[in-house]
Amino acid sequence: MELEFAGGGVLQSAHLERGVRIASDEEAGLPGRLVRTHRVWESPVADVHFRNNGRGQVGLDSIHGTGGVVVEGESQRGSGSVMPSRMTADDVTGMFGSDSAITAITGVGHASIAQTTAAGTRQTTSGDRVDAQFSAGKKTESANAGRTGADQIQSATVEGQ
Repeated sequence: MELEFAGGGVLQSAHLERGVRIASDEEAGLPGRLVRTHRVWESPVADVHFRNNGRGQVGLDSIHGTGGVVVEGESQRGSGSVMPSRMTADDVTGMFGSDSAITAITGVGHASIAQTTAAGTRQTTSGDRVDAQFSAGKKTESANAGRTGADQIQSATVEGQ
């Protein structure tokens, strides 16, 4: 791993090699409407860029992986069913919003994406390029309550075979 810092010692980027595996867990929402999300990113190489969020902390800005990338996730609202998702591609770039929630992901080369909705519907697509936009849950009025919905695919565009 190679880290790069900006002025003032703020983390700016990280370059990772040799079997990168990044896992994250998030809980957001109000009691009784809690959403749990688990994600795993796997790739031979990954470059992660950070941004200063203005509160003396850094947040995710983007991640780019090459050499065959797999991104898997599971979301669950309360005690509802688990909603799995999986994206694979030769080259993947993910973009994050100001709260470090994923907003968009692009896979190029042998790209495929699959998602199971809360209703149990399995949605899949594949092509040379897949662009997916995510609908992060709405913010609650309480700053400590976080988002109330899982980051589900809102739309996806597929190009190629």
